[in-house]
Amino acid sequence: MSGTAPLRLELRRGPLEAAALEAIARTYGTVDPRYANAAFADTIFNRNPYGFSWHALAWEGERVVGHYAVIPMRARGGGASFLSGKGEALFLEESCRARTARVGDLEAPAGIALMNALHAHALADGAAVLHNITSAEIGMIQRMDGFRVARSRRPQAHFLVAPGALRQLNERPAQAALARALAAVQRGALAAARARVAAGGPRAIACGTGDDAAALATFSRTPPPAEGWSIDRDGATLRWLRAMDRLAVVRLAERPDAFVIANTGRARELLHASLPPDAPGAALALLTRLVADAVRGRAWTFSVPAASDAGRALGAAARVLCFRARTLEQLVYVKAAPGFPLRPEALAYDRLFNL
Repeated sequence: MSGTAPLRLELRRGPLEAAALEAIARTYGTVDPRYANAAFADTIFNRNPYGFSWHALAWEGERVVGHYAVIPMRARGGGASFLSGKGEALFLEESCRARTARVGDLEAPAGIALMNALHAHALADGAAVLHNITSAEIGMIQRMDGFRVARSRRPQAHFLVAPGALRQLNERPAQAALARALAAVQRGALAAARARVAAGGPRAIACGTGDDAAALATFSRTPPPAEGWSIDRDGATLRWLRAMDRLAVVRLAERPDAFVIANTGRARELLHASLPPDAPGAALALLTRLVADAVRGRAWTFSVPAASDAGRALGAAARVLCFRARTLEQLVYVKAAPGFPLRPEALAYDRLFNL
């Protein structure tokens, strides 16, 4: 807006105090309701394994009108652990989106300034690499800031919980009709599987945060990827994600060593399965419970590894539930600090990259 003074940009390294968390709740909390909850905002920003996050606040006078964060996450690859910063909570009030913002000698369109200034700040302050999962429009801006595109293509099998919510399907009417038909078949298979389990199969229960420590400890011992890098499964990271309700743990009531772990949210994915061979029916009972929970939680999809990677029992359970094979492509925008020893775009993606 011509003649309007630039917004003031403040870069901060947390932990944030209550007033700053309230400002984020008032702004980005209108986009993602999770952040309107003070306890959630405190947990994700201040109580991650590093105890802080990096923040850019855009001020108009005495009022915060924009925010962006880079949240540190433990990552692993090349035989080492390091800090990856996840871009989150980008917001700018609509009335300010045509404005510029200034920090130091930098003045740029406010949205671009929020991101670029904070990315540079985080990389200079200890982040080894940054990873962002965002729209193509924001991704184009980040590529101008030196980010690279990592394309992850993974064969998986999918249960369509809410095909009407998937934009890529709705843009193709013929595919959308097939997806609705498949979803109806899958819902019928889910009802039949739930009846089968209830009639005599093992009973699956969702763990509370107090009784899933053993499952998370087992998950934390999974080996790192043979190539590239991934989000670490260390105990502190898993407990942090669990505290934010980003992980769901389901086990057999009679066999605590038979359990599965998935992420929560719109796009859900099986992250780990412990299926002892002497627990028949465990895979079907556990997968049925996870899918039913995804339906109740209004997820869009639930995915498991492709049949070749899932193991015989899990693959058989996915067939009973009419999961359909599909290759998932995910774009991740990455930027590394100078001297980072790995190719930043060579990552082993899974849903732990998402917050």
